[in-house]
Amino acid sequence: MRRSVTYKISFFTTLIVLMNSCDFKYGHHTKEKTQVLCTTGIIAECLANLLPSEKFEIFSLMGPGVDPHSYKATYGDIRKIRDADILISNGLYLEGKLEDIFLQLGKDKPHYMLGDFINDNQLIYQQGQKDPHIWHDVALWSNALKALIQVDEFKGYANSERSMRYLSQLDSLDNSIQKLINSIPIKKRILVTSHDAFSYYGKRYGLEIAALQGFSTLAEFGIGDIKRIRELVLKNEIPVVFPEHSLSDRSMRALLSGIDQSQLKVSMGEQLYSDALSTVDEGSHSYILMLSNNTNTITNGLSVKHKDIENRSVSHFKVLESSSPLRNVARNLSI
Repeated sequence: MRRSVTYKISFFTTLIVLMNSCDFKYGHHTKEKTQVLCTTGIIAECLANLLPSEKFEIFSLMGPGVDPHSYKATYGDIRKIRDADILISNGLYLEGKLEDIFLQLGKDKPHYMLGDFINDNQLIYQQGQKDPHIWHDVALWSNALKALIQVDEFKGYANSERSMRYLSQLDSLDNSIQKLINSIPIKKRILVTSHDAFSYYGKRYGLEIAALQGFSTLAEFGIGDIKRIRELVLKNEIPVVFPEHSLSDRSMRALLSGIDQSQLKVSMGEQLYSDALSTVDEGSHSYILMLSNNTNTITNGLSVKHKDIENRSVSHFKVLESSSPLRNVARNLSI
């Protein structure tokens, strides 16, 4: 007999994501307003909720579903970097060679990296390298955003009603994610993913993270990695592994092919959004929606018995959008 799983989170049953005038664009821009060029859609969408749209035009180089680790700048990107008034990147070498291009072309204009607003002792290291996926810890990301909007170019809007409202929403999101992860049985709080993008999420909310690849998608995985994760899955009876939206599910299929399903039924879960927002149609096109949907997916997968994995339709976060949702102009990319 199937069990229905229901969790109640008071904040998200009433939250309306306030996106009126919170537009950001992928690629195309004009010069009517101060031009803020961000590397990723995650950064651009958050800034669009913090800064007034009548003063700033915020846009990103990378569109929905684009892997920032492997992104290669085009001639059109070079032009956009030169034309922008302010440059914003994640830093911590998330953007790879694009970060070097930002540093070279941005010498004569303000250039801020969100990773620079985080203390070293708050960062996660792997083999001496800093993990760049800081946005998966909502509190850490929110603090970096707060510090960013205190710089001279944005300081006049740091304490605006708009920015304070959005930061309050992030605080509520952080609390609600923690409550939901706490509902997962302790022994099941192990998240198996394609690459190690969720270490900050795991550290913040109490999940063990197991990934086939390192925190760069450019890292290769081998037979030893598959064996290591397979043994972890079997030992802990993990019912589901999660592919990622911006990556091929090849690694997850390789992992599942080595598991005897008669010994333990392990399913391929729904995709997690790790390094990029989705299109509007896919439903994870804002930072709040991305983190909310990821948490729904993780909790649904790890909180139910094996037979309850498939065809589940539980929704813990109930997030409503305003009548003027965030515009997706990815199809108008000019690069």
